[in-house]
Amino acid sequence: MRVKLSVVIVHWNTPDLLKKQLTVLRQDLSIQCIVVDNNSTKKPEKIDGVTYISNTLNRGYASACNQGFLKAEASWVLFLNPDVLIEPADLLTMVKEAERRGYDACSPEPSNAGYQKPLPSVLSLLAEFTLLRFLIPLHTFRTHTLFGGALLIRREVLEKLGGWDERFFVWFEDADLTRRLLSNHRRIGWIKVPLSHDGGASFHTLTKEDSRDLFFHAMRTYAHKHFSYMGRKIIDVLSKRYTSKKLPLARAVGVSMTIPNMHLSLLETFLSQNQNILDTLDEVIIVSSAPQNRLWKFRIKYPFYIFIPLAKNRGFAHTVNIGLRRSTMSYTGTVNDDTVLQPSFFQQAPAYFQKHPNTGSVNPVIKKPDGTIESAGIHILKKGKAIPITDAPTQIDATNAACVIYNREALQKTGLFDEHFGSYLEDIDLSLSLSKKGYINTVLSNAHITHLGQQSSKDLGAYKNYLDAKNWVMLIAKHWSFPDLLFNGGAILVERLRNISGILKAYFAQKD
Repeated sequence: MRVKLSVVIVHWNTPDLLKKQLTVLRQDLSIQCIVVDNNSTKKPEKIDGVTYISNTLNRGYASACNQGFLKAEASWVLFLNPDVLIEPADLLTMVKEAERRGYDACSPEPSNAGYQKPLPSVLSLLAEFTLLRFLIPLHTFRTHTLFGGALLIRREVLEKLGGWDERFFVWFEDADLTRRLLSNHRRIGWIKVPLSHDGGASFHTLTKEDSRDLFFHAMRTYAHKHFSYMGRKIIDVLSKRYTSKKLPLARAVGVSMTIPNMHLSLLETFLSQNQNILDTLDEVIIVSSAPQNRLWKFRIKYPFYIFIPLAKNRGFAHTVNIGLRRSTMSYTGTVNDDTVLQPSFFQQAPAYFQKHPNTGSVNPVIKKPDGTIESAGIHILKKGKAIPITDAPTQIDATNAACVIYNREALQKTGLFDEHFGSYLEDIDLSLSLSKKGYINTVLSNAHITHLGQQSSKDLGAYKNYLDAKNWVMLIAKHWSFPDLLFNGGAILVERLRNISGILKAYFAQKD
């Protein structure tokens, strides 16, 4: 029988609602049902004819939707929450009506017009969460968000958009998808079909504090993706009224690693070489500025990794921060895609953090392909120079972001990478910030990885030298005391002149 509609259901701890929903949907065998269970403690009862995907980690709503989407066979795909009940005949009517109206995506029209949320903007969020709501009611905003709990979309459209954005764990992922649909001139709308909605049943198991932290973290994530610099700052201030946490609390004790990527050829090699080790980690997050629709083949091959495509590369700090904000583990870090991993570091680091809770960051010994030490941490000189350490001490000034794991609790106090640095020295800056908060930066001398060496940055030429010079000025201004500047001013000036000389040499070398 031809599949007329694929339905993807993300389940978390509502097995009775899911069973009721599937019993109704399976009345029509032309509807394909796919259930993605996000590591529920209350496991769903399996029903014949339903495709099940079981995660060992709660991957969040957007990521689970993409997992289910990969199994979808129909040209129309409906993403449906277990607490939303719609008769099969009404679903197929919805598909026909969407085709008749020329929609690319749609949701059921709510019976209460006030239920429709405006597409988030700085003004709409201020109207919702401040006293501005008495002057600007939400119903005055004309552009609305599709309802992620019952969202119908053309398969080819979602493929071209790169799927749901997995940087959103929960909340605002439907607003993000709506915004991207509109930005790409896709037609969206609402269709009147009868339904019953139990209303956020999965969230009833969360504490109010957890729900609040997740919601406002998602709001900040949305703002950082879509708003201007000033808009982001306004939303940061707004969210601080409700939560002071820079990251939501860890969902589990474990290790999450973010892999920043620019070139898919590098990513392909890295994943194939290191899959056995990556599969032992609790969470793997790839953040890539490569063309987003080309990431589907990686999602198919690595269905339990999280993939976040970026429209534009805004530097290492920005790229990795997206992954760190998305991470859910107690220990979260980053590793370059031009490295060859060894299991010892990822086995030893969690135990070291637990034994030494004042540790902020941990490095392995980073070796060159010939086996010599490239870096066992970094030593910072007051004259404004960083020297890679090659004798593997225990306590160090700064850790090297080619491969590093951070204590999530420490990041709650310092924040993440300073995105003003873009690329280069952001790891030193964060290490110095951790030290100011009383945390120790450490290298595990009996664990190592191999660094193949600046595969993404080798073509930057003079621009790399410029970034290095600019970021040293920022680093010194941020962390050096007045006595440091007074006693080391001459040496600092000499080092910066060397930076300028390096820029000029690289520039003329490029011209030749």
